[in-house]
Amino acid sequence: MKTSSLLRSKIYTVISLLFWLILWEIIYRYVGREILVVSPFRAVTRLFEIANTPSFWAAVYSTCLKVLEGFAHSIWVGVALAVLTRKFVFLHYLFKPFLGIVRATPVASIIILALVWLTTSRIPVFVVFLMVMPIIWTNIFAGLTVVPIQLLEMGKIFKFNW
Repeated sequence: MKTSSLLRSKIYTVISLLFWLILWEIIYRYVGREILVVSPFRAVTRLFEIANTPSFWAAVYSTCLKVLEGFAHSIWVGVALAVLTRKFVFLHYLFKPFLGIVRATPVASIIILALVWLTTSRIPVFVVFLMVMPIIWTNIFAGLTVVPIQLLEMGKIFKFNW
């Protein structure tokens, strides 16, 4: 039973991939200008060409480091902000609207603003930070909010710090 489910999943994946490649090819042929929509074949061919160059892998490595840096900043700030906004109610009311606005803003808009405000090398860090930090804050804050009062009282009895 499990094998047929796995096989079905793989078949669906291949069909889905073929669907999107065919749709891409149709759009390419409809537009008819490679500067606007490149053909799937040309895109894959070019990818294999540049994948053999050291500069491609250096760019991939650099981008991955910047994304990880953005995640690290998101975690630090999100956790700190969650703890502070849980401890001080005023801070919760102060930051909640800002975090809601950040979550509601499309990523493309944030990237455009980042292009104006920052150097190109800092954009991935900034965008990852703004996309991830509100999620970290929300989840840590929710976790801190649902901690049972009895557990907090036990911590005070055993002289745990905050």
